[in-house]
Amino acid sequence: MATPNMKEPLISVVIPTYRRSDLVQRAVHSVLRQTYASFEIIVVIDGVDDGTRGCVDQLGDSRIHVLETGRNQGPAEARNHGVRHAAGDYVALLDDDDEWTEQKLERQVRLSQKLGLAGRDFLISCRVIGKTPERSYIWPKHLFQTGNDLSEYLLDRRWPFSRLGFVHPGTLLFSRSLALRVPFPPDAVHEDWSWLLLCVVRDGTPLFMCEDAMLIYHLDPNAMSQNKRQSWRASLEWARRYRTLLSGAAFAGLLATTTAWRAKRNGEWRAFMEIAQAIHRQGDASALHWLMLTGITLLPPHMAENLRRRGQR
Repeated sequence: MATPNMKEPLISVVIPTYRRSDLVQRAVHSVLRQTYASFEIIVVIDGVDDGTRGCVDQLGDSRIHVLETGRNQGPAEARNHGVRHAAGDYVALLDDDDEWTEQKLERQVRLSQKLGLAGRDFLISCRVIGKTPERSYIWPKHLFQTGNDLSEYLLDRRWPFSRLGFVHPGTLLFSRSLALRVPFPPDAVHEDWSWLLLCVVRDGTPLFMCEDAMLIYHLDPNAMSQNKRQSWRASLEWARRYRTLLSGAAFAGLLATTTAWRAKRNGEWRAFMEIAQAIHRQGDASALHWLMLTGITLLPPHMAENLRRRGQR
């Protein structure tokens, strides 16, 4: 285990939670097991205490602090609340139902030191181990390269049923000054993409990625079902609102896949005409984008879903 060093930057680990006191202990444990020792843990209850404080206090570690926002406002404001109360030079995010491998913080700090990022705004991510009850996956296959178009990395497709890139918030280590300057936006959908695009595309903050998979991302079937009910129109409105931060290909790729999937799952067939019109008017669609939109529209739901899942492996 790494020895605490006064020269090492303090990391504030922000863990928002809402009515999941049974899970948050696992997330906190994964931070306490880190080989990097200079950290504090800020558990932010999104609202008022629901038993979480007692569960966390049982761990008996003075580095753990529990805050309450006072009312349920969503994960973005919970993260902002944690950042405002953080003492660290750096901030790392972790969802209450996920966990880290033991060397996550150490390897990301070492990369920041190797790149000479002290005193600068930056983001460092890594790969993810996506786990279901049946199996696990490693995402993304391709790491983001600094200087490339982040909107296309996140939103465009190279194959009809798989995305090129993936940056989970639980992988991120970043400068606290960045999160104070660019608060997490409380968007109804795609809020994690919103913040990354604001930081990297709008403001030019560099994003680096470690080779290793160091976040264990537990895929909850109930959460996946809830995601299926999300509105295609909210996704379309988000794309229009952030259009200046998206390349034409990224705009078309998002609508032809993610937005179209939501319309498909909700059985809103008339939505496809509006989606197609938006792609034509505001996007830069390739033949592949049109093929993907057509395929999602025409394939039987069970067949389309099986192909989508196969593409994630």
